[in-house]
Amino acid sequence: MPRIPNKPIALSEKNIRRFWVLVDKGPNCWEWLGPRNAYGYGHFSAGRDVFRAPRVAYTLASGPIPEGLELDHLCRNRICVNPSHLEVVTHRTNDQRSPLMGMALKRLNGIKQRCPNGHPYDLFNTHYAKHGARVCRACHRRHEQERRKRVKEGVNYLL
Repeated sequence: MPRIPNKPIALSEKNIRRFWVLVDKGPNCWEWLGPRNAYGYGHFSAGRDVFRAPRVAYTLASGPIPEGLELDHLCRNRICVNPSHLEVVTHRTNDQRSPLMGMALKRLNGIKQRCPNGHPYDLFNTHYAKHGARVCRACHRRHEQERRKRVKEGVNYLL
């Protein structure tokens, strides 16, 4: 999900009342009844400003969210705006908590000890790309040998 800079939230009394009208305060989660973005999170418009609904609810109940931090839905319900279900965390913590069969994708990949072809991810066989991904040196070497052979034979896939 692209990261959007967080604007400071300053709402008039009228907009605060408008916000809470769009919240269904159930016994557990407080579900957002207003519009949602493409990822399923609620958003709230006040004039020309658009805010994430969970950020508005948290700010109104607990004060501003510190710069560089974000909210994590402890209940894992994207439309929940209950401030007690929202925790201020770093992006890394929020990313690690993201569910993917109970574990974050980065964490699942991080615990793998072998590449898909069975070579070990160890000190001598692992290269880290600029974007942080692990690359198996043995597989990369074989791929490059095959590529050079095709180039030498004059095989051009662009034609």
